[in-house]
Amino acid sequence: MLSERPNVNVLLGNGNLAREVDNPDGLALLVIGAPAGYQLTEALLYSLRGAELAGATAEADLAANALVYEHIKDYFVEAGDGAALRVLLVPNATTMAQLFSPGNAAYTSLQTKLKEEKGVVRLLGVALNPAAAEVAGGAGITADLLAAIPLAQTFANAEFDAFRPLDIVLEGRLFTGTATNATDLRTLNAPSVAVTIGRDQLRVNDLVAAGLTLANKFAQVGKVLGRLSAMPVQRSIGRVKSGALEGITQASLSGSTLVTSLSDGKGGDLSILDGKGYIFPLIHAGKDGFFYNNDATCVAKTNDYAYLKLSRTIKKAARIARTIYLEELLDDVLIDRATGYLPAIEVSRFQQTLKTAIEEQMGENISAVTVYVDPKQNVLSASKIKALVRVVPRGTAEQIEATVEYNNPFNTAA
Repeated sequence: MLSERPNVNVLLGNGNLAREVDNPDGLALLVIGAPAGYQLTEALLYSLRGAELAGATAEADLAANALVYEHIKDYFVEAGDGAALRVLLVPNATTMAQLFSPGNAAYTSLQTKLKEEKGVVRLLGVALNPAAAEVAGGAGITADLLAAIPLAQTFANAEFDAFRPLDIVLEGRLFTGTATNATDLRTLNAPSVAVTIGRDQLRVNDLVAAGLTLANKFAQVGKVLGRLSAMPVQRSIGRVKSGALEGITQASLSGSTLVTSLSDGKGGDLSILDGKGYIFPLIHAGKDGFFYNNDATCVAKTNDYAYLKLSRTIKKAARIARTIYLEELLDDVLIDRATGYLPAIEVSRFQQTLKTAIEEQMGENISAVTVYVDPKQNVLSASKIKALVRVVPRGTAEQIEATVEYNNPFNTAA
């Protein structure tokens, strides 16, 4: 052992300033139901420590019997310090359906928040701490969530029309059904909405034992939101290379069914739930830890936006198209004096400007993009220029088949 003279050592710490990570595609808003006494002094957080300083603590959760700190912690565990998380607390009497029902105070509060943020929010997560007793549904999810999914899609459509496109992740609380009787989320025609029903059961047991009884029914929506925020838009949250989920040592569904107790393989419980569009953690044989199964949305697999990765990618392209063409709004446009149509130089400019922008800003997100502007447009009469943008997405290796067999080098027929 080397000797060292008596001295005073000073070490430099790091990571406490929570400098913002520049990932605009992952900017998220987390809506959480909470009792009136639960206060956050800051609505924009950059770290778990910042959340604690703003009033979201484990002690505050326990005192209120509400999971605010827990959902925020889940987010930063996956997204990392520096990610920008906006938080909106709504009354804990608010149901999921009420949050997305026009005229309700919580709906107005959410819509106002998104307007104030001027379209920067890309991801919306919703987690509730219901004041009323929850009833397990025979079809797995609660009646409130089932009613909320189409309303959430209508809300997402309205936000898109207001040039604020986003994707929504809902907390699938108290999932008590079986794989076979579970509601098929793929039939609900909500391509901008996803539902997660997974969590860590050991953590739940600890929270309930401490007196936080509402934890018994929760799903870790903050964790899904955080992993989405940390990933480029084209990537599945189930990607194995991204690593196992932090903090999940005994995965379960939100009704306390352990994932390891469900049958696996073709036609098994996990495959059925995956096929019905639920998001949950599972094990991959040969890998340590738990991974998300995928990032399904509540729409048929044949839909172009059947996964969050596809929905997020096309929405990013839509934002770029609006930003680029907004610069052309009400500008004068040259018209071919002989035909009355757009001249070739204008057609080329409209096509190339957007194509270049998408290629530069989405190079890693897509495979290719084309932009077509029909030259035979009567701009003088219609005062409108139409463009067709076609994006070729990245593929996903959802199924990989490898044949492993023996080979005898002396067998010339092999």
